[in-house]
Amino acid sequence: MSSSRIIVGGPDDEERFLRQLKEADPRQYLFQLEMFPKLYPGHSPKTLRVFASDFEKFGKLGFPITQAMDLGEVKHYSYSELEEITPINNRQSSDFITRTIPGRLLHGRIKMDSSSLEDVLVKTWDFDCNGGGDSFIYHLPRFHDELILLRDPDIKSHPNVVKLIGYHCEKSLAVIYKGKRPTHLLKEILKSDYFVWEDRMRVAIAIGSALKMFHDKGFLYGGYFSWSTMLDENFYPTIYGFQAYNWNKMFYRGFIGQGPMSPPWSLKDDVFAYGILLLELVSKGRCIGGAMFMPELWWNNKPPNSIVDEYFSVNQSVASKITELVFSCLDVISDEQPSTGAAVAALQNFASIPAMKKQKLCE
Repeated sequence: MSSSRIIVGGPDDEERFLRQLKEADPRQYLFQLEMFPKLYPGHSPKTLRVFASDFEKFGKLGFPITQAMDLGEVKHYSYSELEEITPINNRQSSDFITRTIPGRLLHGRIKMDSSSLEDVLVKTWDFDCNGGGDSFIYHLPRFHDELILLRDPDIKSHPNVVKLIGYHCEKSLAVIYKGKRPTHLLKEILKSDYFVWEDRMRVAIAIGSALKMFHDKGFLYGGYFSWSTMLDENFYPTIYGFQAYNWNKMFYRGFIGQGPMSPPWSLKDDVFAYGILLLELVSKGRCIGGAMFMPELWWNNKPPNSIVDEYFSVNQSVASKITELVFSCLDVISDEQPSTGAAVAALQNFASIPAMKKQKLCE
């Protein structure tokens, strides 16, 4: 498939374009005529007047980016080309995989020649179905940062990070990843008996190694891992959600005793997020929001010094060490929190000890 793009002379053009993208006013994406029925279903004359007023201010300016460009090997696709890849506007499509923090994850297909199609994944930044409030104001900076992040030579070659092959920014915001539709989403199988201990440890170590590489490169991940990890049929993980700092802080700061004016996302927050991933994997629980987010609930319902679910029949010494590791990762207040590399190294030291009973592998 050909892509709609401008061929430019060098890195200066790319830098100017990316700066323009990051600094564009997101309301120009939001207030477009075709967005009205999505933003105001069952609209009244009053809501029509409100939208018309905002459209006068922002919509008539046109879309912020009217001419996009290829970014090295990452191609820009026109909106019509994006619609050929996946039914981007059909919210009932069978290609829908899951909601993400900024929008949706969709399955798609790119036509390689007259007879073959290649599976891809499309992630959107939606202006009509996100978490509400002013969350859309973060879309362009996050979108920009992901284009930077996933083109880093080391990150794009990491086996557990999605491979960016294309994007669209002229009429909406979307990225295109190489890859097939996932067999599992991590957030949906945390309680499954068929997601066995050895697979859970491999997932934890793989994601930890990716996080360490992010930190070694000077990047923050800023993600909520179980919401942004897909698995293949062998439970091999790939992370696809990045740098949702503001959304995540909203949940995390309740646990660490910080108010709305909590400090910016940091390395400590990334390690905290990794601790939450470990907690979810070993306790067969999903931590999100409210009282369920408090690790004490797992602590009180498990044997002394262990948050590991009894189903796994893990050696008590290993269970205690993993519990200690989890809570050290969750400690963002003191200086006892390990670095990502230290946490992964510690996990590798005792994760190789198998569970004491044979677990189910199939129905």
